[in-house]
Amino acid sequence: MVSNGMGRLSSALVAVALLGAPSGALAGVILSPTAVVSNSMGETQSTIDATRNGSGLSIPFTSGVTNFDTYLALGPVHEWIFTDGSEWFSTLGVTQGTIVYDLGASYSVNRLALWNEEFSGIQTMGVETANNAAFVGAVAVGNFLPIDSPFDTSYPAQVFDVADSVARYIRLTLTGPQVPNRGTYVSMGEIAFDVAPAAVPEPVTLSLLGLGLGAVCVRRRVSRR
Repeated sequence: MVSNGMGRLSSALVAVALLGAPSGALAGVILSPTAVVSNSMGETQSTIDATRNGSGLSIPFTSGVTNFDTYLALGPVHEWIFTDGSEWFSTLGVTQGTIVYDLGASYSVNRLALWNEEFSGIQTMGVETANNAAFVGAVAVGNFLPIDSPFDTSYPAQVFDVADSVARYIRLTLTGPQVPNRGTYVSMGEIAFDVAPAAVPEPVTLSLLGLGLGAVCVRRRVSRR
């Protein structure tokens, strides 16, 4: 027969191991992609990197640190002036295609914020996620219809919920323009993502789990004897 003390110890160790370590500062933060892997629609004057570097936003944020909801509650808008290169336009005449972003590591992706450019803009947006740049085993996490931002006015973010997934790469399938008589482009101001750390056991968690399971095994052996 095992003592109550041993029973309480094993239960506590298992509970701690299963709970694991705190998720840390990354929970629910706004994250900019670290790179553009591919862009099938080309560029007009400004580069596709303008959609991930924070240029043109009225309020800056620190990628991977600033809280997503706290930041958007401030009401950040994107300037509508194109001449400084802070907005991306596809090649003239190209009105559909894909963009692949690299988040730099695997994260739990929950939402995205899109500043939909107000002259041409995005009409439809499909979103897929994957943990490899080839998108083998890609997961479709949403299809969206961004609204038309007011013409010649700095424009706010539109937030879209995506199906929860753990991913490093994001592929957007886009069509445009939002308004047909405003040129034959697809365009975007900025995009960012609401992420949390991927659920990967940390070393301390694995050690505690081993201790907890070991205590349970000892308890069962003593009970059998």
